[in-house]
Amino acid sequence: MADLPQYRGWLARIRSTGLLKKYSGDDCIFGDILLRQALFVLRQLPQPAVPLAELATRTTGDSHALDAGKPLSTLCLQAIAHQQGLKLSRAADCRRQLWDLVGVVVDELSAPVLVLNLRGTASTLIGQLLNLMADSGEPCHLTVRQLRRADERVFGEWNSRTVSVCENQPAAHLHSRAACLRRTASARPPVPDRLPAALPRRFGPARNRYR
Repeated sequence: MADLPQYRGWLARIRSTGLLKKYSGDDCIFGDILLRQALFVLRQLPQPAVPLAELATRTTGDSHALDAGKPLSTLCLQAIAHQQGLKLSRAADCRRQLWDLVGVVVDELSAPVLVLNLRGTASTLIGQLLNLMADSGEPCHLTVRQLRRADERVFGEWNSRTVSVCENQPAAHLHSRAACLRRTASARPPVPDRLPAALPRRFGPARNRYR
């Protein structure tokens, strides 16, 4: 634990309260394995927007080891919550947010990022899609998977621009309607939706303005 001082409080808690014993089914050998796996996972954090299944495979060899409700997943989430000063609940949204805080994406396909007037390099597939939607003044959904696979060429032109980020869907609707009427692209495009913490890095040194 010398290399993980931020998790010492969590470790003391699960030992003193018997949580480790509970999760291991009162099996000392399994409990030791479980703790070693949890510490190994925690040593890999934070990550730059890595899928949960990929992290699980990389650290345990089992893509489902960190699925909701699994003992290893619960231990890791408790550690993250303790380190962040937050409370862990059984709600799926709480679980997603905790993983997101350390750069882990729970579902890279069903958590799309909604963008408006964001453009990309025309020589890339994502860039072509973004430009087509921006030209028509329509919002566009990009999956976390698409953003992870996008190389620096896609958003290269935004390195010196400002990207506005908001979580207000009605605001996005109003911006979209205005863009449709004007048929022009804003120099400061709103990027509404709940962005995983690591994803704004996809825009490189671009200035991210949150609303």
